[in-house]
Amino acid sequence: MMMTNKWILFTVSLVILLIFISFITYAGTIYGPAPTPVVYTTYVISMNLTDSRPTVQFLSNIVNVYPLTYREDSLISNITPIWVATAGREFTLYVINASRTTIQQEVLLNATAIANDTGGITWALKVPLYLLYPQPTYANWYVLITEDLNNMEYVVFAFETSNESLAQVLSGLSTVGGYLVALNGEPYYLWNYYYGYNPATNSVSEYYEVGLPGLSIFTMWVGQGINASSWPSSGFQEVLQVLSYSFSEYVNSSLITHITLSPNTTIGEITNYGYAIYQRPRLALRACDICIANTPTVKWHVNKSNMLTRYLLPASGQLRDAERLFNTCL
Repeated sequence: MMMTNKWILFTVSLVILLIFISFITYAGTIYGPAPTPVVYTTYVISMNLTDSRPTVQFLSNIVNVYPLTYREDSLISNITPIWVATAGREFTLYVINASRTTIQQEVLLNATAIANDTGGITWALKVPLYLLYPQPTYANWYVLITEDLNNMEYVVFAFETSNESLAQVLSGLSTVGGYLVALNGEPYYLWNYYYGYNPATNSVSEYYEVGLPGLSIFTMWVGQGINASSWPSSGFQEVLQVLSYSFSEYVNSSLITHITLSPNTTIGEITNYGYAIYQRPRLALRACDICIANTPTVKWHVNKSNMLTRYLLPASGQLRDAERLFNTCL
C-alpha cells in the first residue's frame, strides 16, 4: 500500500512539473497574427502585334503631300504580311511604377507569352488584389513590351503614363481599342488600322493591330544610286544573279544577327526594279526586318531573372550600345 501511494505521489509530481515547464515555455513565446496570404486576380490581355509600319490614317494623310514617302511606305505594307516581324516570337509585358506609388511600395508585374502565326498574343497578368482594392494604387506607370532574342530581352514598346490608378492602366491594356493616358493628359490609342499583304487572298488587306515601334521593317536598294545614270538593260539580270549583301547587327559589340541576302525578284517585279518608287530604272532590292530595342531617351534591359535596369542615353538620344554594319559586295 505504501508503494502504491509513492507511485501515485511520483506520478502527480511529474505531471505538475511538466505542466509548469509547459507554462514557462508558453509564457516565454510571443505569438502574433498568422501572415495573410497574397490574393491575386488575373488580367487577360490580348493583342494583335505588328511592326512599326505606318498606319492607314498616316498613309492617307501623306499621299498627296509626300508622294515619295507614301510610295516607299506603301511598298512595305503591300509586300509584307502584318505579322512578318511578330509571328511565333516571344514577348513579355511589363507594368512598372515610374514614380512613387500611393502605397509606398515598388510594383513590377510581368507575363510572357508567344505570339501565334498571325501575331496574336495573350498574356495572363497576375496582379495582387491589394494593389486594386479597397483603395486603388496610383502612380505614373511604365508599360513595356520586350522581345526575347538570343536569350536577351529587347524593348520594342515603351510608354510612360500620367498619374493614374493601376486599374485604369490594366483596363486600357486589356480592352480591344483601349488607350493609355500620356504625361500631357492626352490619350495614346494602342490599336490602329494597318495595311498588310494577305497570303490567303494574294492581296492587300486592312488589319486592326497594336504597333511596336521597336520592330522595324526596312528596304535597302542595292545597285546604282537614284541620281546615277541608268544601267543598261542588257546584262542587268546577270548582275542580279551575283549581287548580294550581308547584314550584321551588334549590341555592346556582340553579334546578335547576321543575314546574307540576295535581290528580291518578287519586289523587283512589283516595282519594276525601283522605277515605280523612284522613277529610276533597274535598281535591285532586298527587304528584311530587324529589331531595334530602344526608346528615344532611355535604354532598358531585362535579364532572364526579370531584373530591370535603366540606362540613360546621351542628350542627343543616340544609342551608343547598338552598332549596325552593312556590307555590300558584288
